[in-house]
Amino acid sequence: GSHAYSDEGSSSCACNVGYEASGSGGCGACVAGKFKDIRSNEACTPCPRGSYSSAGGATECTDCPANAISETGSTSSAACVCNAGYSGANGGTCSACEAGYYKSLSGAGECRACVAGKMLATRGATAEGMCLTCEAGTYSSVEGASECVLCDAGKFGVSSGLSVCTDCDVGSYSTTPGANSLTACQQCPTGSYSNA
Repeated sequence: GSHAYSDEGSSSCACNVGYEASGSGGCGACVAGKFKDIRSNEACTPCPRGSYSSAGGATECTDCPANAISETGSTSSAACVCNAGYSGANGGTCSACEAGYYKSLSGAGECRACVAGKMLATRGATAEGMCLTCEAGTYSSVEGASECVLCDAGKFGVSSGLSVCTDCDVGSYSTTPGANSLTACQQCPTGSYSNA
């Protein structure tokens, strides 16, 4: 057949690259999702994970975009899905989750924000558990925070995981940022006033 090959003086034919032996003694094109890069009568091989071939007769598979994966034998770029920690359309560019966000599964889903009271400083996080609880004396007031902020002077935070710090009582004050107990608030001297 036209898709077979033989060396001079050979006693048999072999299928060309991109083709495999068919039941009729001829050679048929590898189907989409498979490839063959050598001349032989061996069967075509499924494209490995992380690659695909969309046309018949493939001699190689196309790699998925960076930070994406596909199943063995994939037949289109749409089979390439973003890894955990990355988001984007199937078959498209995968971008790392920003600091403060995570994505635990592969696929086209969006990155999710760490809740207020937690923070995440790194990009590409793959689990909610990577969001760290703000320590006493610090807080994060928004979802998706990349850092915890010290409680302002005049405020304190006695527990971890705060989204807001507590004001010193009226008549007391604190000059210490990041205070983690009420004892940081001192009584105003007699004759002075603080409306906290």
